[in-house]
Amino acid sequence: QQFDCHDYLSEVAVNIMVETALGVSREKIKHIGYDYTMAVKKLGEIVHKRHFNLLLRSDKLFKVSKYAKMQQKAIETVQSLLKLVIQEKKKDVEQKEKNNMHNIVAEHLNKNTEDDMSTTNYKMHYAKDDLDDIHENDVGEKKRLPLLEMLIDRKKKGEMTDKEILDDVNSALFAGYDTVSTTVSFVLCTLGCLSEIQERVHEEMDSIFFDSDRQCTFVDTVNMKYLERVILETLRLFPTIPLISRKIKKDVRIGNYVLPKDATIVMIPFLVHRAEKYYPNPLVFNPDNFLPDKMQQRNPYAYIPFSAGPRSCVGRKYAIVKIKILLSTILRKFRITSDVAYQEFP
Repeated sequence: QQFDCHDYLSEVAVNIMVETALGVSREKIKHIGYDYTMAVKKLGEIVHKRHFNLLLRSDKLFKVSKYAKMQQKAIETVQSLLKLVIQEKKKDVEQKEKNNMHNIVAEHLNKNTEDDMSTTNYKMHYAKDDLDDIHENDVGEKKRLPLLEMLIDRKKKGEMTDKEILDDVNSALFAGYDTVSTTVSFVLCTLGCLSEIQERVHEEMDSIFFDSDRQCTFVDTVNMKYLERVILETLRLFPTIPLISRKIKKDVRIGNYVLPKDATIVMIPFLVHRAEKYYPNPLVFNPDNFLPDKMQQRNPYAYIPFSAGPRSCVGRKYAIVKIKILLSTILRKFRITSDVAYQEFP
């Protein structure tokens, strides 16, 4: 059956983001994935209409159009959902603090009696997965807190306002779901018309999961070497970010040209990634472009789907893990076919 997978992937990507990066159980906020993505999609459609309709570019004319009301409604939907997420997380943090206080009191009361006990206590040691428990996730001596919990903690210290928390959560959620769902969509469509490459991905899934139906773990994603190359090659040919702009702080000389201070420069990953200087047969889908030895030989700035330098995407590793989990979950159960060659993708 043929269908557009992007909306489904967007919804699940938001749910994953809310539960992992923000640390709020999706059971507490049902339908947030669908409601948020549909509202953002509507906002995107309105922005595109304003780009192509000269009359709507005027703020005065736009304000009296039906699209202004639609835009305001979508914005209110997004903000109300984000505020609900933040409110639920604040409740979790308050309960966590109460539990910690109770534990401290209990430990103090039991301290003397524990010293007198002769019973030997045995601890069960097991391999805890990196993504098992977002609330009690220990790695060595470090405890990883969800992003939203760290922001709330900063507000308590007077370092952030509620408005800044709302803006940060909105930025993280939007950046974290749209790029992931778009990348997964392109990977699936590409695999659908490249049966040999899809077969190799299935073989890798079989070598990791065998015939089990268990959930994917972080360790599993580390072992998905070929799938990772497929993902990276997909991002080379179809980068989710079409343009990257930067304002330079000083004059920059490139060859015989000087880029003046305060100028805004624009980089186009789509063109960089298809330069024959860095990629032989650049229009051919070839996951081996990302074999370790070839990556070492290539200029690191010849591949910028997540930007590069100090302003690069902070969620790059998180995004790759999430993409692997989504793709492996789908490909373990289905084989994808496509009637459209990847060279014809829009």
